[in-house]
Amino acid sequence: MELRHQVIIVGGGPVGVALAVELGLRGISCALVERHLTPQRIPKGQNLTQRTLEHFYFWGIADELRAARLLPAGYPIGGITAYGDLMSEYWYAPAGRESVRSYYFQDNDRLPQYLTEEVLRTRLADLPNVKCLFGWAADSIEQDDQGVRVTITEVGGSGKQVLEAEYVVGCDGARSTVRDQLGIERGGPDYGQLMVLAVFRSRELHEGLKRFPERTTYRVIHPDLKWVWRLFGLIDVGEGWFFHVPVPRDTTPGN
Repeated sequence: MELRHQVIIVGGGPVGVALAVELGLRGISCALVERHLTPQRIPKGQNLTQRTLEHFYFWGIADELRAARLLPAGYPIGGITAYGDLMSEYWYAPAGRESVRSYYFQDNDRLPQYLTEEVLRTRLADLPNVKCLFGWAADSIEQDDQGVRVTITEVGGSGKQVLEAEYVVGCDGARSTVRDQLGIERGGPDYGQLMVLAVFRSRELHEGLKRFPERTTYRVIHPDLKWVWRLFGLIDVGEGWFFHVPVPRDTTPGN
């Protein structure tokens, strides 16, 4: 089965879905290929800048995005930085995005990536020129003078399709199939540091951090960490947290 579009977007995270919304509103025919049927409920990608909210405003969904947030309206979004541990007497609250608020049309906001994706997916449902293929994965990409062909398969099923387009866009993350098959190298620094993201609930931690002004992130720095953060972040007020921390370099599956 062959289907023709102007653009094929591989990867339906926030970047891929946002691109599909932008193209769809401009009347461009596109197909969005994403292996997950629903957004993955991992509280990552929390911070949305003022510029990002400007895009949501022009897509007509800024109010819907703010309504999806878990934190109370007006809750301070900045962070606390402490030396050593969170009980240290050495800490400060640096100025955040509020310091550049006057340069932008919209306020910044904070909510988990999966909620942002849900708002964007809902917007896609109103755009008939965007074909959403959730639950499908890109297997191979070929290009010639006529355009590109992307072979996709149904995740957990036996379905297979070949999509054709003028362009393909790789929005499929660090291990991009598109980038790999087109031979595009990945550049930039690599710190070689394995990190872990843990999600937990603790009312006690929330109470303990009332020693600080209200903020959404709490960073700990220490020379032993080679200046990589230990980062605690609020998911909601009162209980939900995520913890992002370096894994010791001698860590193995056995220990």
